[in-house]
Amino acid sequence: MQEVELERKVDRLELALERLAHEVEETSRSVRLLSMETRALENEMRSFKDEMNRRWGDLANRLGTLVEDIVAPAFPEVIRRRFNLELEDVMVRRKRRRGELREEFDLIGAGDDKVFVVEVKSRYKASDVDQFSEKLERFKLLFPEYEEKEIIGVVASLYLDEGVVRYATGKGYYAMGMKGDYMDILNFDEMRGR
Repeated sequence: MQEVELERKVDRLELALERLAHEVEETSRSVRLLSMETRALENEMRSFKDEMNRRWGDLANRLGTLVEDIVAPAFPEVIRRRFNLELEDVMVRRKRRRGELREEFDLIGAGDDKVFVVEVKSRYKASDVDQFSEKLERFKLLFPEYEEKEIIGVVASLYLDEGVVRYATGKGYYAMGMKGDYMDILNFDEMRGR
């Protein structure tokens, strides 16, 4: 009797172990499948993120071009009004290359003994003003024909934060932005006092 009972218990134990082994195998298979699906989802999300970054970049470029298209026509009038100067030459999105050095300048205006180099952004930060300083140095190398003229840096946008205007003023640059219904030099008086 005890032997029969023991045999039944062993049989039940064997069945339980078989079920456990089967469930472990099923769980392992499910984990592998879940892992593959997770990897596929991660790849899909990475592709989506890359596509969104590309589209944001395209949109930012278009916005920058749109702001340039608004600033450029107003620029000669602002210079005429503020500096009493008629620009003889206005260049929009001017590209120049000398050897390995190449650059695109958003807006250049030349008249009499002055050359205005304008960097337009849809949104300015202080670091953009610093980068403009480096770009102005490259301008001098790329446009030696203007070395006898006064080179005047201008940062321009539809809206310039007061902190950016102050920072640009401290660096010696004019700041051009919307003032009411029209474009103007926002720090003209401060720059004239320097």
